Amino acid sequence: MTRHKLSLFLAVILVVAMVAACAPVPVQEPAGGAVAAPGGAAAPAAPGAAAPSAGGKTRFVSSANFEPPEALHGNPFAPPGIGSGARFVWDPLLDFVPVPELTFHPMLGESFTEDGVTLTVNLRKGVVWSDGEPFTSKDVVSTFMLEFVNNATVWRYLTKVEAPDDFTVVFTWREASPILKQMALDVLINAPYHLYGKWADQAAPLIEKLGPGGTLDDATTAERQAIREDLFTFKPAVTEIVGTGPYTMGGVTTSEMLLTKSPTFWAVENVKFDEFVIMRYVGQEAYITGAVSGVYDGEQHGMPPDVFEELQKAQPDMAVMWSRAGSQPAIDFNLSRYPMDNVLIRKAIILALDRETVLPITEPGTFPPDYLVTGMVPSFRDRFMSPEFLATLEDYSYNPDKAAEYLTEAGWTKEADGFWHDENGALVELEIASMNSWPIFFMGGDAFAQQLTAFGLKTTFKPMELSAYWQYLDNAEHMIAMDFRGGADFATPWGAYRNLYISGNIRLGLLDPRAPAGTPYELTYTLASGEEVDVLATIDELFYTFDEAKQRELIEILARVTNEFVPFVAMGEKAEPIKIYAPETKITGFPGVEAPFWYSGLNSYARLIKVGQLAPAQ
Repeated sequence: MTRHKLSLFLAVILVVAMVAACAPVPVQEPAGGAVAAPGGAAAPAAPGAAAPSAGGKTRFVSSANFEPPEALHGNPFAPPGIGSGARFVWDPLLDFVPVPELTFHPMLGESFTEDGVTLTVNLRKGVVWSDGEPFTSKDVVSTFMLEFVNNATVWRYLTKVEAPDDFTVVFTWREASPILKQMALDVLINAPYHLYGKWADQAAPLIEKLGPGGTLDDATTAERQAIREDLFTFKPAVTEIVGTGPYTMGGVTTSEMLLTKSPTFWAVENVKFDEFVIMRYVGQEAYITGAVSGVYDGEQHGMPPDVFEELQKAQPDMAVMWSRAGSQPAIDFNLSRYPMDNVLIRKAIILALDRETVLPITEPGTFPPDYLVTGMVPSFRDRFMSPEFLATLEDYSYNPDKAAEYLTEAGWTKEADGFWHDENGALVELEIASMNSWPIFFMGGDAFAQQLTAFGLKTTFKPMELSAYWQYLDNAEHMIAMDFRGGADFATPWGAYRNLYISGNIRLGLLDPRAPAGTPYELTYTLASGEEVDVLATIDELFYTFDEAKQRELIEILARVTNEFVPFVAMGEKAEPIKIYAPETKITGFPGVEAPFWYSGLNSYARLIKVGQLAPAQ
């Protein structure tokens, strides 16, 4: 949808909303099966906000994307699971919050201690699963056994997880690291042994078989795959999910996910909302309809600036907090596809993009991009890289003349048709793929395609439905793709580079798409200085380094590799507009910008509900 059409649509919605406001609106029960609008766009239900539902229950209504109900199921290890609802039905040991400072908030674990390569967690007593079974350390071990089966990154560093008694869990690492606890403590404990013990018991001997020096690519690979395939056949209904969190699954329709208050939650007195409703995000039209008409209590979706201004007019009491999301909407290059395998072409494309003019038409609040392409968001980068070092890196600000120089160096020529032809004289047509539901991507991708075409690189824009799009990227079928690049995973530079070069390796075309995500691969890069860098070994070394001076040295090496290699380019640093529509009137406890827990949109509501901060107004 173009900006003009989107603004026109909103204008119509505003009129409709004003008319509707003059008449009483019945409140609908989400479990009743909200009906999808024609074309698959879910029509939001009438305002349910913190006002009582038809059954006299209090509710909080938000919005997020999740798969259609026929795809969802109750096994969190087999995709897609329940997606957006996970933090509401399961808890981690401790909730790790990286902003405004590194903190760990007790959840299923009350405390922890570290001693060299061991991490000991003391569990909360008296916790029960939603089916009434007691929660013990055996459930934590079961969860991590299945994380092992699923090739989780944490098992690149773990050697074993043990339960010396019912309320103690001990993690043993291959080597000491300053950030290991962040990886373990924030894992959702979602595999109760009485349901998943069959597979957990099969996995445990494989860990013993690996031994202290084993890795995930050892001889257990085929055996783990066999367990995984059997595990994936277990797909209970979403309403049969067993959790320890504040809510249980009440049902899912084409338009919404209903979460109902769990009487067995270990801090049930903190849960002030009887129901939490997640309206399914299927596109701007349905979402804006709901936002303007007051369906939501809080949500975090972005939208074009002009639409956002109109929303503020329609909802003048709305409170907005601009939270740094720790990620960058970005353009990924598939390095296995011609001509993206040529670094000169990648540099030319980056320099031909005027990102400064695109940001204002996509989402408000977005912070400027990293024009130095270091692999980290600027706000995070500057904590670890000195101005002196940054001054030595190549600047990729908009520079069409330099872009032309790189194309010429690559042997490309601009012909009479106005387009650049490759070294063989062929007109190469570039493609930018994007999902069709997120404005910053489909509007940004379209704008970039137009910019490259105007520059002389013939480029088509390919918007796709969301689930098909992610599959397209995972199969490495794309040439250029709109994607997210994490900036502060685990609040460390290691997390940023792991996100780029390890977990994102398929989308960069650095790995056979048939391999499991996160599978190690070889990437050796020779810097312009002549220094040869083993990228994955450097990332691992950074992971284990306590010395701050050495950390900076390794960070600078990885930043320089990224600056020269340019596997992606950021559009900007994402700001997440967390919006509460009626603070103090319908909802109390809306925290300030610097309050803990506010950093991850929908999950923030789960965290704040667990600690009793968010509540309906009296």
